[in-house]
Amino acid sequence: MKPIIELITEWDIFSSRREDANVEDFCTYYLAKKKKEEKQVVFKGMAPPDLDTTLAKLIGRISVMQIIYSRMALKETDGIELEWFYFLNAIYHLQEANKTDIISFHLMEHSTGVDILNRIKKAGYISEREDPTDKRAKLLKLTADGEKLLLQLYELLYKPTFLLFYEIPTVEKQLIINLLSATEIKHGQILSKGRNKNLDELIEAGIGKEKMEEAFQELKKRIDTFKQRRY
Repeated sequence: MKPIIELITEWDIFSSRREDANVEDFCTYYLAKKKKEEKQVVFKGMAPPDLDTTLAKLIGRISVMQIIYSRMALKETDGIELEWFYFLNAIYHLQEANKTDIISFHLMEHSTGVDILNRIKKAGYISEREDPTDKRAKLLKLTADGEKLLLQLYELLYKPTFLLFYEIPTVEKQLIINLLSATEIKHGQILSKGRNKNLDELIEAGIGKEKMEEAFQELKKRIDTFKQRRY
């Protein structure tokens, strides 16, 4: 295949998956795709039988590492919890936030979120008032002490993320962000509305029953192949 034809074909594939596709992102994607031939052994050779699960496991393990490093950083504070940072940061950017919305945004059970917010409020880092447009709702705002604490936490919690990702080139970090942002937005919306559904219902709603059955038949084949390699 001539190089120009190859590029056009790759562009068609890339742009069909992204409504906001542009040349800069495509070039980054294309170069990264070419690197895939240099496959690294992940999880000490104990990789799952499919790419979706491998990606999920990789993201999950990195997330756990980031949480562990962050809690190590928070040992320098007087009992501040990592979840406090998430809530303080969200409230700060919204200036004044509905309590239920803040809890939902962080994908927490309502009772768990309320307990955390009550601890933050008791410590004097947020204030609460009735929503004038809805007497049942509460609006949250950072106090002066809350803003001061948040700035300290920004500095402290930069260390874990720097430690994890400083070796990755900036252009590759931006590519990862671009590729995963749509997934984060989509599933944030799904979870905000569909937590009472089971996973089969969510998958079927997303891709249809026929494609779902095809996907799981293919997965069964991969698992069978995976099992055969062991014997």
